Amino acid sequence: MLFPSGMRSQSVDGFSLVEVLIAAAIFVTGVAAVLQLVTLAASSDLGARHRTEAAVLAAQKIEELLNLPWGTESGADDQRGAYLRRWDVQPLAANPQSALTLDVRVTIGGGEQARLLAVKVRRSR
Repeated sequence: MLFPSGMRSQSVDGFSLVEVLIAAAIFVTGVAAVLQLVTLAASSDLGARHRTEAAVLAAQKIEELLNLPWGTESGADDQRGAYLRRWDVQPLAANPQSALTLDVRVTIGGGEQARLLAVKVRRSR
């Protein structure tokens, strides 16, 4: 189309280089944020898995200690894969003749993951 002064009209189809660069920057920022969230979620999931496995190992040891005959319980530790289980058996201060406290701790890589406490009571016959 020609204007009276002989100038052509400029076409406004498409995007300018500045618009494309701004859109690309926004897109890259969004993708980077999503990747950070994925990384954080994966790390959190792994930590939760370790804590759950540690709690199960601690609960298993508590059950073992509760089912032992009275007087045969003792403190010790054992290795279960990457996990280290430690337990301690002490007379309960309020009733040392017929009650024991069972303290089980499970660690992985030096950091405590789970700790369970229980009381074992001697049943009268």
